[in-house]
Amino acid sequence: MADAAPPPFRVSYPAPLLRRLLAWGDAAELVGLHSEYLAALRELRDRLESELRSFGDPVRNLWGMDGVLYRSLGRFFVTTYVVHNKQPIVLVQTVAMSPYSPLRAE
Repeated sequence: MADAAPPPFRVSYPAPLLRRLLAWGDAAELVGLHSEYLAALRELRDRLESELRSFGDPVRNLWGMDGVLYRSLGRFFVTTYVVHNKQPIVLVQTVAMSPYSPLRAE
């Protein structure tokens, strides 16, 4: 019998960060990039649930939290997140607009 894939990690976002992501989605819709933006959000979610250690670069060990802080750079977002070492938990710390984002004001 083949080994089953491990369950995805549970990802937690702070409420103010979720509000910012919604506002950016509204901005994306206004400039005709809503479907691309939603695809980037889905990729962010999926990779944080299942490919979190290869998705970003480790920044530092957080000994007090028993986790590692990672940073990921994508087309729309720069994301920092903590991966717990023993539990399937990801704590998203920040999501900022990527310098490459088509939503960035010129």
